[in-house]
This record gives sequence, C-alpha cells and structure tokens, in this order.
Amino acid sequence: MLKAKPLHIQVLPKPSGVTLVGDFKAIAKIDKEQTKANKPVNLSIKIFGEGSLDDLELGDYDIDAVSVYSDDATIKTQIKDGKIYSSYIKTYAFISDHDFDIPSRTITAYNLQTKQEYNITIPSYHISVTNSQATITPTTTPTKPVVHTNITPTTNSKATNNIDI
Repeated sequence: MLKAKPLHIQVLPKPSGVTLVGDFKAIAKIDKEQTKANKPVNLSIKIFGEGSLDDLELGDYDIDAVSVYSDDATIKTQIKDGKIYSSYIKTYAFISDHDFDIPSRTITAYNLQTKQEYNITIPSYHISVTNSQATITPTTTPTKPVVHTNITPTTNSKATNNIDI
C-alpha cells in the first residue's frame, strides 16, 4: 500500500470587479467603417494569453435601431510548460440604415505575476452608412406625407486595425 502526505491547496477568490485572472491581450478588427444601408459591418474580437478564458462571455452589443448578430465564441485552451494558455474569438455583425457607433468595452483582469489589476479595452468605432433613409417625423398632424431624405455622411478617415485574426 502506498501512502502520500495530503496536499493542501488554497484557492483564493477573484478580486472584486475582476472578470479575468491571467495575462491577456486583445485584438479587435473591423472590416469597414463605411457601408451601404442595411449591409453588415463585421467586428472580430480575439482575447488571448496566459490563463483560462473558459468562463468569459462578452455578451451582445445593444445599440438602438441597429440589428446585431453574433456567433458563439470559439475558445481554445492548451497547457504548455505547465501553464494554461487560452484564446477567445467572437465575431459580431451590425446592420443599420443610418450612422451608428459601436461602443467600446472594457474588461478588468488581474495578473497573478504582478498582483495588479489591469484593463483590456475593445475600442469604439463610428460607422458611416451611405444611402441611408432618414425619416422626419412632424410634431403636428401632417398635411402631406412623411418626407424621406437621402443623407450622405462625411467619411471618417480613422485608420482600422489591420491585424489578421
């Protein structure tokens, strides 16, 4: 019969307000910042690094008058040299008939090595929609039909992140 001394493991709770524990980075890539009305704009987010991402869920974006679709996240985890490394990839499609903003997101993480909290930020994006339809709603009873006007927004020359995911 083999006997071994008991192994005592102390599991500490995550610090309050922290979503992730580990050393992670993020890459966000948007396929365009200008589109035609009712055509999709795609955003890909990749979070990766040392630690587990199995419990991460970014959730959906909630933007007024914008249809937002997303797939299930793809999470890959591997152990290398006794450490856990993970990657989390999620894509979103945004469809609208007018200009809109995709808001930034911030994830708070805790690094076990440095014993410090840090933020992972997904940037915001302004999306210009060409050939959009703006509806003018009068405040009184109309004497003629509601007017629809074609609006051509000014373009935003902000550079996009060209990193492949």
